[in-house]
Amino acid sequence: GFITARGVSYLDWATKAGQREHNIWSQASSFEVQKTRNDAELRDLPVRLNYPEYFKYQTTYILPERYKGAVISGKAKVDDDFAGSRFERTVERKGDRIISNEAYYTDRWELPADEFELERRKLAFLKRGKVKITLPDDAPKPWEELPELEASDQLQAHIEAFDKRVANAEEGDTDRLQSRAYFNELRGDYEGAISDLKIVADTETDPEIYEWLGSLQKGNDPDAAKANYSKAIAIKPAYFDAVLALIRLHVIAGDFDEANAVLERAKTNGMRDTSVASVQIELLQAEGKFDEALQVMDALVDEDPDDATYLADRCLLRAMEGKGLDIALDDCTNMIELAKRSTYYHFIRGLVYYRQGEYEAAIADLDKAIRTEADSGYVYFLRAAANRKLGQIEAAKSDEAASNYYYKFDGMYWSRFIK
Repeated sequence: GFITARGVSYLDWATKAGQREHNIWSQASSFEVQKTRNDAELRDLPVRLNYPEYFKYQTTYILPERYKGAVISGKAKVDDDFAGSRFERTVERKGDRIISNEAYYTDRWELPADEFELERRKLAFLKRGKVKITLPDDAPKPWEELPELEASDQLQAHIEAFDKRVANAEEGDTDRLQSRAYFNELRGDYEGAISDLKIVADTETDPEIYEWLGSLQKGNDPDAAKANYSKAIAIKPAYFDAVLALIRLHVIAGDFDEANAVLERAKTNGMRDTSVASVQIELLQAEGKFDEALQVMDALVDEDPDDATYLADRCLLRAMEGKGLDIALDDCTNMIELAKRSTYYHFIRGLVYYRQGEYEAAIADLDKAIRTEADSGYVYFLRAAANRKLGQIEAAKSDEAASNYYYKFDGMYWSRFIK
């Protein structure tokens, strides 16, 4: 028999090295060979297989016109035995469709122990050849697609599907509300997301939900955001993201006593020393105590000169203050060499260059940050400012749209240093 259903799903497109791609789901991801047994007397025993077993899947992707240049890569054709099962896969392009067919079946009762290592190697090779769809370089970016979606009938169909799914939820099922909240956040409807998350927060005391609520509220209702961050911290006292966000809201409001009290409570409740130091120097700098903050960081770097985190904090401190920027660059360069590629670290060095007026150098670092992690709104926020300084208005507008798309409040804190 057949079951036919309609619904919505997130396809999880990722941006890597500047290219947007989607990994096609494969049953092969679940194949495995039992680990070698520790007990010598058990090592020669075979693994029992689920026999008989047969599955067949077909997935069809309908590509919009703007994705017509998409390409397939990976092991698109497979027909071989893996870990006691026969696995067949064909992925092909037919016009505006990409069609994936997979079938696998067990053809024996057990896998002998002497075949374990060979099958592990074959499986590793298969999994490394996962099939993905990669969009062409000229495909529109997510924030460029959003206006088109908002103006289309397709958006209303999505909204109705999410609404129906929530309406059909069983009592106490909050997953559907969270899914709709995420959908609303993606399209910039923060109020809709907040409305759903408030219902979730009334049902379950989850620090992640309170932190999510705070992040959506902090730009338009900072008092409500502070309350939700505080609820998150009450449940999870050393919750770094919530602690940092709450402290930064107090800093923006000029309430340094409360900001310091939040940090002290987090320190008492076990927040890591490196995290405490990172927040402490931001606070001291905001209070006009740059020299004191620098002393703190100098002592930490002297204690462990190869700790990239401490170098990053000292570099950021000088970038925020706008003093000793040449020295800050030395720290940042050492930090990146020690830590390899990091979005945040390239952002910090980009901020130093920006504060020096070296806008092209700032953009070069921010480009690297985006290639490492493409969905950090604060990086686009700074790059937009650097592009404006260079008179590159269209590039700046695109970056501003990207920053708003990923997180519309990402400029709240950093705008103090990006003039």
